[in-house]
Amino acid sequence: MNGSNHLGRFIKECRASLGFTSRKVEELTRTGPGLTAISHSNLLAMEKGTYVPTFDKVLTLAAVFNVPTQHFEAHLRRDMTDPAPPAETVPLDALLAS
Repeated sequence: MNGSNHLGRFIKECRASLGFTSRKVEELTRTGPGLTAISHSNLLAMEKGTYVPTFDKVLTLAAVFNVPTQHFEAHLRRDMTDPAPPAETVPLDALLAS
C-alpha cells in the first residue's frame, strides 16, 4: 500500500455506525458460525492501516457489518493507487532561521 488508509477508515466507520467496540467485533467473530476470528487488537491494526486483512477476514467483516465485500475491495484499491500523504513539512523560513 502507498500510505493511504481508506480501508482502515471504512472498517472503523462500519464498526462505529453499528455502535460496536473492537471487543464486540472480536466476540461476534469468535462466536458466529463460519466466521474467522478477528482479535480486537488485529481489528484496531486494520483500522490504523498497519495490517491489511486477508480475504477470509474481509468476508468475516462483511458478514458482521452486513456490508458487501465489494465495498472493502473498493477501499483497498484506493489505498493501492492513492499516493502516500505528504510528509510533514517545515516552512522554509524556519529552516533558514536555524
